[in-house]
Amino acid sequence: MRAWGLWAVLTLAGVGCAPKVVSGGIEVYESIWERTDRDLRYRAAMELRCSHDIVRLTLVQRQGKFPVLVHAEGCGAQALYSRQLRRHHGQYTDKNSDWTVESKSAAEQPALSQYP
Repeated sequence: MRAWGLWAVLTLAGVGCAPKVVSGGIEVYESIWERTDRDLRYRAAMELRCSHDIVRLTLVQRQGKFPVLVHAEGCGAQALYSRQLRRHHGQYTDKNSDWTVESKSAAEQPALSQYP
């Protein structure tokens, strides 16, 4: 097989494509995950009352190549974010799709001591 033919086969098979990462056991394109991180990290930090560099995001579900369900945790609190994707010409797109909080739990506060 000629070199260009091998290159075409490998490219069509997905070898040499954009880099991917794994989060929560789910593979996702690195650039898309980085955009998801930018969209959610500071918001989750504010809602979890935690520093943005401590917040951990984990992909729970994707639709096509886009994350649609992400778990955030930090400082003993956690939240679950989701979004609805739109279809454009038969393809999913994340344009104009906003993240919403599905559930959130706050960190437990230490109990106040009872004084006699």
